[in-house]
Amino acid sequence: GIPWGCFEDCSGLNGELVLNENLEKIDNYALQWCGFTGPLVIPKSLKVINSGGLEGNNFSSLLIESSNLRIGERAFYSSLRGGILEIPEGITSIGAEAFHLCQIESISFPESLEYIGTKAFEGCWYLTGIECLSSTPPQLGTGAFDDVPKDNFTIVVPASFVDDYQSATGWNEFKRIEAKRDFSISRRLFRTLNASNEKRFTLRADAGASWSIQEKP
Repeated sequence: GIPWGCFEDCSGLNGELVLNENLEKIDNYALQWCGFTGPLVIPKSLKVINSGGLEGNNFSSLLIESSNLRIGERAFYSSLRGGILEIPEGITSIGAEAFHLCQIESISFPESLEYIGTKAFEGCWYLTGIECLSSTPPQLGTGAFDDVPKDNFTIVVPASFVDDYQSATGWNEFKRIEAKRDFSISRRLFRTLNASNEKRFTLRADAGASWSIQEKP
């Protein structure tokens, strides 16, 4: 693993960060405030990011491949500068202030998620959508989504559990919670939409008359 405070405040490390495929642990403050940029991939091997482990960087996007990752408090505090955050199935909790002040555009939470810590997404002003696949609304710590524009976008949840989210503490602060619906189309309509169709028209006009086509599909 990367030990406690190993590269803390090494602001000159401002390139792209590539984590080894065998890495299992990023300890407290190990890569805090280093100024790394570019996309970040969390490998499948990584099991824990402790407090402030990747805090204060400038990653353009985040891809989490590990399904058993423990996301500690302030793990990515003020470290994301855009992109979509997808928490993989298998992860059960997100630590306090883990994504505080991150410029995330949308979030997808898995069915396995049970808890989102205090102020975990506070100040994520750029959010335009949240999808939560859990049939039980994850418990929210105090202010988990403080300073998020709760009336500006829709939270999508499993269709049978909309009422549960609308009444759950913290989730009920969001103005629009709707059912997730998968797009489907019948085979007959699919064939109709993809079939070719050709028609031939004969236009008759008086000799010397002036005419034009006003509209066509």
